[in-house]
Amino acid sequence: MFAVNHLLFSKPVDEFRLVVEQEGLPLLSGYQGFRDFYFATLI
Repeated sequence: MFAVNHLLFSKPVDEFRLVVEQEGLPLLSGYQGFRDFYFATLI
């Protein structure tokens, strides 16, 4: 299964990425079947 989302942020993307890497990925990796998280920015 794949999930794709398009989000707009009011804070710098680098701040958000740091939070996802430090807090979100450990949480997501605990779910059975989780494989990876890709972070892409569009300019």
